[in-house]
Amino acid sequence: MSNPILLVVWEFPPGPGGIGQHAYSLARAIQAKGGKVIVVTSADYLLASEIEKFDAKHLDWKIFRVTTRIPLIKQFIRAFRVIQTARKFHASKAFFSGKGALWLIPWVRIFMRSGSLSAILHGSEINLSNRVLRRYTHYCLGKAHNLFPVSTFTRSLLPARLRESNKVHVVPNGINRSELENINQLDTILKGQPALLTVGQITRRKGQHNVVKALPWLVKRWPALHYHIVGLPTLGEQLMDKARHLGVANYITIHGFQSRQDVLQFYKASDIFVMLSETQDNGDVEGFGIAILEANFFAKPAIGSRGCGIEDAINNGETGYLVDNHNPDQLLQAIDCILKDYKLFSKQAHSWSMKFEWNELVDRIIFP
Repeated sequence: MSNPILLVVWEFPPGPGGIGQHAYSLARAIQAKGGKVIVVTSADYLLASEIEKFDAKHLDWKIFRVTTRIPLIKQFIRAFRVIQTARKFHASKAFFSGKGALWLIPWVRIFMRSGSLSAILHGSEINLSNRVLRRYTHYCLGKAHNLFPVSTFTRSLLPARLRESNKVHVVPNGINRSELENINQLDTILKGQPALLTVGQITRRKGQHNVVKALPWLVKRWPALHYHIVGLPTLGEQLMDKARHLGVANYITIHGFQSRQDVLQFYKASDIFVMLSETQDNGDVEGFGIAILEANFFAKPAIGSRGCGIEDAINNGETGYLVDNHNPDQLLQAIDCILKDYKLFSKQAHSWSMKFEWNELVDRIIFP
């Protein structure tokens, strides 16, 4: 990997978002293998002080942040910057992650003829509700040399002509062991026996509302149970209105957006990770669920929804359970089974997470 690898993504730390965290972990893994990475990303909606602090810790990286909030010219400015960067540094490969990045592939391919262009697919970007954008996205994917869906479920969302092609390689999300091991030694204490945790922006897709709807059944079985939610509280007020209506508001704490180190502390302090994600009519889906593996690393069993990418993240019956996200009884039974044999589930969860170490997965992306 003598020539640098270009990574194009519009979510990237210090901003929130699973796509950004995926890109950051991939970049670190490439560098750990001796490769050079150039990142082109967005600076929109981030404080300059946050960017400066993050970039100061990564002085050996080349991170170019594009700023523009004018929708009509945004893609043109982004495309120009990506093409300019690719040609200036003679990038040998380019990876595009997230729908805004995918839409640049045909433009970049015109000017970057010697390198390969690959799309990393998380799920929601594939079948957008807008028919024009959906067709254009599929056209862009057709122009890529390789497609890397993060789960078998995400692969199933592709149109047949792409899904069955030999340029599709399923590579799951991974964990960065060295980062997770480098957790602050301060011990966070979460109330609740058991303490349930969901990490992710409060949205319909992430499914926190499905856990809240099940709480009346759960607290009857475990009166000391508490549900902790970490993530941007986008629909936080609506969620708490629902909780008050059900009489379970006292069993919920919304912690809001937390620093990366604090998120790791929440994993460590919880008992069971829960992600009852829900596929949306606009095509927004859970492509994998990286937070599940991160919780597993800290020996926390997980419970997640069937019918989405979470099916690849949970080894059903061993590291946790897959359930119907609208069936409170299935959630209750899953928690009960885990608590009855908690040490075994914890041990198996940690062992499972180690199969998704980025240092191993990165070779499947760089050398498909």
